Amino acid sequence: MSDLALHGASKIRSDPGLAFAVVHAQNPESFMAKMKAKPYVAYVEYDWTATTDLTPNDPAYSKQWGLASIFAPSAWDTTQGSKSIVVAVVDTGIDYNHPDLKGNIWRAPDGSCGYDFVNMDNDPKDDNGHGTHVAGIVAATIQNSIGIAGVSQTALMAVKVLDSTGVGSYSAIASGIKWAADHGARVISMSLGGTYSSSTLSNAVAYAWNKGCLLIASAGNTGGSVMYPAAYEQVIAVSALARGDYFASYSARGSKIELSAPGSSVYSTMPTYTVYMNSKYGVPTSYAYLSGTSMAAPHVSGAAALVWSVSLSLTNQQVRDILDQSAYDLGSAGRDTYFGYGKVNAQLSVSTAKETATSNPDFALSSSPSIVTINKGETGTSRIVISSIDGFSSAVSLSANDLIGATFSFGLNPVTPPPGSSCQTDLTISVSSSAPSGISVITVSGQSGSKSHSTQLTLNITDSAAPTSQAGVPSPPQNLRVSTYYGSVKLIWSPPASSGGSPVTGYKVYRGTASGGEIYRKSVSTCYTVEWGLLRGIRYYYYVTAVNANGESAPSNEVSIVP
Repeated sequence: MSDLALHGASKIRSDPGLAFAVVHAQNPESFMAKMKAKPYVAYVEYDWTATTDLTPNDPAYSKQWGLASIFAPSAWDTTQGSKSIVVAVVDTGIDYNHPDLKGNIWRAPDGSCGYDFVNMDNDPKDDNGHGTHVAGIVAATIQNSIGIAGVSQTALMAVKVLDSTGVGSYSAIASGIKWAADHGARVISMSLGGTYSSSTLSNAVAYAWNKGCLLIASAGNTGGSVMYPAAYEQVIAVSALARGDYFASYSARGSKIELSAPGSSVYSTMPTYTVYMNSKYGVPTSYAYLSGTSMAAPHVSGAAALVWSVSLSLTNQQVRDILDQSAYDLGSAGRDTYFGYGKVNAQLSVSTAKETATSNPDFALSSSPSIVTINKGETGTSRIVISSIDGFSSAVSLSANDLIGATFSFGLNPVTPPPGSSCQTDLTISVSSSAPSGISVITVSGQSGSKSHSTQLTLNITDSAAPTSQAGVPSPPQNLRVSTYYGSVKLIWSPPASSGGSPVTGYKVYRGTASGGEIYRKSVSTCYTVEWGLLRGIRYYYYVTAVNANGESAPSNEVSIVP
């Protein structure tokens, strides 16, 4: 009979990698005392629980105020992120089929999106809502004409360690952290916390840090001391801000606080199906406002992913130092117990990374839209963006995998991105009338010397037998003009000559720091817009497109200006 059985205990599960076992004992205190005396037992402790750091709240502020607050739009002039950077959301899971998230979901070779340590399977589907909200803050898809924008366009790995009520054991969290580190996560984002320290949890944190991961956690909504795992030395503890850079009263505080970020009334994604938070708190499906340090931490996680997107060669300590040194100081000068080093500053962090990182020139590919629906016998397009990393400026040759019933062609091929910026080319997809209906995956690969990267998009081939409208996309907007306007930039244009047979519903504004390297910035409903917060002395390039129910027009004329 084993020692466990002799002492009235049974094993629930074990994790050989972290060298712990979870057991159930009829008399825990007696069992722990006896086990501590065993020479082969390193430690014995309770398997404490952690919960989501969330304070449900009604909408109070304009949507996504946090992005401008951390200067993310200015950071996007340099990089919107890279799918090669994986952010693990260690939480309640993710609605990986959400229209605003599925384009940025990480996939394992078997097609799964992560792992579920609550139900012990490879389906980390969110049944609470909290994890999906966190995921949207990190990396909701930009430039897809729906919903919101995440801080970074990086890959989201779903690691479910909390149950439908938002509660999970330290052992599950520890296993989730190790699993994420072992499966390629660069950033581990944890919007959860527990009151007690734990050797099991501490060992997992140390394991991931030593593998090169950057760990970021919410400080807690206690109004008091920082919770665990945020309180560990290898973890960035994030406190919460209300709009206007005010310290959120519910946020934990203390010497462990390292950075602060927007946490109150943050608008982000929610599962499209009914989950616990809908029935318990009355939170809407699809999108909602939530508050808590849980919402602050993913702002920092997204900023960290942007920094790594600029230079893959940075270590986790270098990224951490850049985030700390680039923070926007709030409160008392220097590090303090409320704001830490200050509010995370995505723009300055990214620009600092560009200046200080060891050069390792490389490129990254992304596609927009990442889901294309085409009727049989028709064509469609997706824009392929080639981003320069660490000054990369070599030619990239593009190719796409063979697909039954479809052919591909690139507008420009090969393409050469300007150093530190990006360029783009359109992938035209022609679907034959005899192509099989259904969904397929197109892999676009880029090759430059020994460097090779790819991006994927989903092709949905539909049957065009049903009558369809003959309307098309609008013609390009006309006569785009640019001028300075009280330290900002003002853009004005005229409507397209043709609406394409369907009313124009809005315009998309693109901006870049190199001609031909513009990327999507925002959508507007009028024929003018004002751009604030631009860096002086840098030339910015712009064009706009028109949008109707059938799609997006070709670009307008390009303009440029130095603010």
